[in-house]
Amino acid sequence: MTFTLNHTSPSIINTINSDHDYFEGTLFFSTNVYVMTCSSEVHLYTLEIEEDQVIDYQDLEPSKEMIEEAQYRVKSLFDITLDDDEAWDLITTNDTHCFMGDFEDEENCFKLDGFSLGELSWYVQGYQAKTARENGFVACRSEDEQGTVYAIHLVNREDLLTYKGLI
Repeated sequence: MTFTLNHTSPSIINTINSDHDYFEGTLFFSTNVYVMTCSSEVHLYTLEIEEDQVIDYQDLEPSKEMIEEAQYRVKSLFDITLDDDEAWDLITTNDTHCFMGDFEDEENCFKLDGFSLGELSWYVQGYQAKTARENGFVACRSEDEQGTVYAIHLVNREDLLTYKGLI
């Protein structure tokens, strides 16, 4: 079954930058047209996708590289060392609050401020999209504050986007 995913942007997308902020080349899509910018210009992009090109976040199989990236990020944000299983769970659980519960003790609780947890959740979404790509899928289906979201790592795959114009 083919369906259409939508992405909106405040600017024209020519190249997806792998070094951009938290998501490292990942764009987010929805089956509905949505706007997350206060820009006066909103550009609509679509992507046609087959259901078998989508993996749900809990079915991901992170590579050693993704596990190490997650471990590095948690260490740099919170000075907490995750073992491989904990890093795997972080990528495939989709809930940084679950992660927070694991470390709510007197020694570590002060390290887990809300902003840093939000930042970690953005990195995790990027890891999920990159892991989906490594696992042979185009998109990772997940949930966030907007509902169902499709995270797609699009570095060197800009040709998958179809520009629909201003909305």
